[in-house]
Amino acid sequence: MHPGIPELRDLEQLLGASGSAVGAAQAHGILTGLTCATAGDEFAGSSVGRIIDTFGINADFQDRLLDVLMDVQQGLREQLAGPGFEFQPVTPDDSEPVPARVEALADWCRGFILGLLEGGVDEPVRLPGDAGEAARDLVELGAMGVEPGPFDKTHERAIAEVEEYVRVAVQLIYEELHAHGPDDPLDH
Repeated sequence: MHPGIPELRDLEQLLGASGSAVGAAQAHGILTGLTCATAGDEFAGSSVGRIIDTFGINADFQDRLLDVLMDVQQGLREQLAGPGFEFQPVTPDDSEPVPARVEALADWCRGFILGLLEGGVDEPVRLPGDAGEAARDLVELGAMGVEPGPFDKTHERAIAEVEEYVRVAVQLIYEELHAHGPDDPLDH
């Protein structure tokens, strides 16, 4: 895991203790969407307050949660902008049951689209080229579910492939939104 990005359980515990209505996977998705949609330190502005309000947290935890979220966002920015393609959605690892992994990945995707919208990307599905297709796919993945039943290695491979696709989709969207350079405003 990248420095600044907590493990799923750590983030889940902090959000749970704060009374958050948002789980760790969705919170990480929101922060990733915001990071893709904004440049530089824009995240430190009013978006943080609005996002924390959507979490519905106890006021006693706001400062601590804000510090953690700012660290996560900085880590995300480094992952997405870095040359090593290090980005990874914060979701349960492969030791967790398939239904829990699918549900968390769907939550993550919904959070990501919300983060893009909150960051000013009014119609993510209308981004040009592969980025628009990736955004449409992430919207669809946000609606996925799992039917009850036995799960085997085929299901494990399928969820791993979807997780890998999400990584690539996010990178495509990030690169599209940041392709203009620091002096050229993004045209969302």
